[in-house]
Amino acid sequence: MVLKGNVLGIVAFVFFTLLIIAYFFGPRILREIREGRIRESGLSAPARVLDVIDTGDRHNANPVCRVIVEVMPGSGENFRSELRLVLSPVDLTKIGKGSVINVKYDPKDPAHAVLAN
Repeated sequence: MVLKGNVLGIVAFVFFTLLIIAYFFGPRILREIREGRIRESGLSAPARVLDVIDTGDRHNANPVCRVIVEVMPGSGENFRSELRLVLSPVDLTKIGKGSVINVKYDPKDPAHAVLAN
């Protein structure tokens, strides 16, 4: 009987540990997978920066920013999209309101775009 209780406790501990890990890291992992797919198979287009918003998060002392853009595809209507970027002080001088950057976007879900290399 004691062994069954210990096994149950270990299983519960492992389950809740994995649940906590998924809660904190799952959204980031899913976002990185989606962005990787867009980089591989997305369509390229220029985009005008409408706004740069500091999220308050930092990565190596650089701000993580929400960059709102108006994507201007060669065919079809312009649309808005949002990028989440870590911007160095040098990047902040290049990516400001009104500047034009190159992005890749998912034609099936244009709200998702990434900065093109």
